[in-house]
Amino acid sequence: MLQLTPMKRIIKNLLAKLNLAKELFILLPYYFGIKQRKGVLVYVGFHRGESFLTIFYRYKASYAFEANPTLLKYLPKRLHWFTGVHIYNKAVSDKKGELKFNISNDLVSSSIANEMNKKYFPNIKMTRTITVPSINLMEFLKEKRIDFIDEYVSDLQGYDLMVLKTLEPMIKNKKIKNITCEVDRNGFQTYLDAPDNSIASYEKYLGKDYYLFATGYGHLKKKGEFLDLKNKKEPLIFFDAKWQLKPQG
Repeated sequence: MLQLTPMKRIIKNLLAKLNLAKELFILLPYYFGIKQRKGVLVYVGFHRGESFLTIFYRYKASYAFEANPTLLKYLPKRLHWFTGVHIYNKAVSDKKGELKFNISNDLVSSSIANEMNKKYFPNIKMTRTITVPSINLMEFLKEKRIDFIDEYVSDLQGYDLMVLKTLEPMIKNKKIKNITCEVDRNGFQTYLDAPDNSIASYEKYLGKDYYLFATGYGHLKKKGEFLDLKNKKEPLIFFDAKWQLKPQG
């Protein structure tokens, strides 16, 4: 293992402290009620929680799901400062019960699917399979009496559209304001044994009541910013896409 020099170690520790100070500066007004927490966040595919940590504090209630128990062992303590944060070690699928979940060598590519596209991801392999409890998300939300979602975020490694379709009653009734999903570029497929997850299929499914807000990576805040999908030398296989409910009336 490469050892850090004393100077590099000092710089690394300083940067970590600066990042923590910056994060606390953002979090504390919500913690003390100076800024109000509003609405509901539903986050499927929690992973290690890095992205979740950047937005959860804005919402009065947050529901997050992660199938891989290893990734939930070291939850940041600041999550426990806030009431209304609920994190479940469950897979989100189209049915309640149990399912086989495949763990990848990089952990973040773990999925219900078992076959990644080797042409684009030759170094990622599934190393073992575990059995995990699964839920139908629509059934879960009904049990929790959640009838409106302000922010829905999905990172389900090839199964995002399948799960989003379980929320069809809420989508038809315009009960989800913002939807962000990891999507496949049209004509490409990240997981060969996963169902269709192309952005064209989302557009067809959501097009009537939602408009495409932005594409990129992570939580997309700037309306109208879109990735360049015409680059043939370095084609993007998957990315995040955000849709927003069209103004009513």
